[in-house]
Amino acid sequence: MFRVKCASAITVLVTLCFGGSAFADDLPAGARAPSAGQVASFYAGKTDLWRDNCGGGIYYSPNGTASAWCGENPDNVGAGPWTIKSDGRLCTDLNWFWPNPNGGAGSSSGGTSCILHVSDPLGGLWRSWDGKEWWRMKPSTSGLKPGYVFRGEVDQTRGRLGL
Repeated sequence: MFRVKCASAITVLVTLCFGGSAFADDLPAGARAPSAGQVASFYAGKTDLWRDNCGGGIYYSPNGTASAWCGENPDNVGAGPWTIKSDGRLCTDLNWFWPNPNGGAGSSSGGTSCILHVSDPLGGLWRSWDGKEWWRMKPSTSGLKPGYVFRGEVDQTRGRLGL
């Protein structure tokens, strides 16, 4: 049961991160590593909504913790730290939790997942999941929404799991 749910969650993450290249661009000319502050200003205190009808996303708390939840697997929740590397990568190291048939919660590491970032010569921030396709980050089109959009769902799931 866990393997199906975990594999499904991982499939969703991979699809969300690597799918949908219709609006992608090449690496911007003159791109360089952005400052950690520039990357953090786009993510801290926001939820990155996942596409493809998952009905969920990942929240980047200003205190450096992340929480992930997907409506397709509402009994699972991810939690762990997020950091920004000197080369502009934003990385999360989530542990995933799910209902254990014997009671309580089972868990496993989702591994480290990173989003690449560069800054163009005009100071614009771009992101990529594969280093080949790049998207310019704009507050109105980046998929990041202010606040902890799925707080209620995460709190309910954590409560059911005894976390």
